[in-house]
Amino acid sequence: MSTKLCNSAAIHCCKQDLHPLELSSPNTPDVDGTTAALQAALAAGFRAYVIGIGPSVGNLDNFARAGGTDHYFPATSAADLADALATISLAVSSCTFTMSQLPPDPNNVAVYLDGKLIAKDPANGWSFGATSQTVMLNGSACNAITSGAASKVKVLFGCAGQAPPDQIIALNTSQGSSVASGGRFSTR
Repeated sequence: MSTKLCNSAAIHCCKQDLHPLELSSPNTPDVDGTTAALQAALAAGFRAYVIGIGPSVGNLDNFARAGGTDHYFPATSAADLADALATISLAVSSCTFTMSQLPPDPNNVAVYLDGKLIAKDPANGWSFGATSQTVMLNGSACNAITSGAASKVKVLFGCAGQAPPDQIIALNTSQGSSVASGGRFSTR
């Protein structure tokens, strides 16, 4: 199988008549080109996760290391593939969230993790990033997202003079979803 580097962005391409999974074949003539492409992706800030499907693993661990990850993920069954993808999705989870607008009052912002209010705490809660338009989860709050223990983050801008509710409860209604919170009710 022949491979090549396409343009200066070092994007790896395979001949169209060959399946890209054949990169792990012992007959792959361009292991160096594949490794260089993975290293270039890593240098540009993109880690590469390698999944090996089938019995031939060839250079997959080397490719994974070149791409900034420790090892390839073997997938000899559908369940193995699902497990590999779940593990990778947790590994690439981010703890930084950019909001579509600045909060009107940065001192009245509430962040919820799976519906529960988390403290504004740079050690184990949340904090603003470079601006108040970016929220970062820290410590145990970030660990909850990256481990998969929590999956939903909500940021609410508070109304003047009102404290945020301790928890958000989503209700299903015949007209869509609504949110009940601390005695207040708002339809979204």
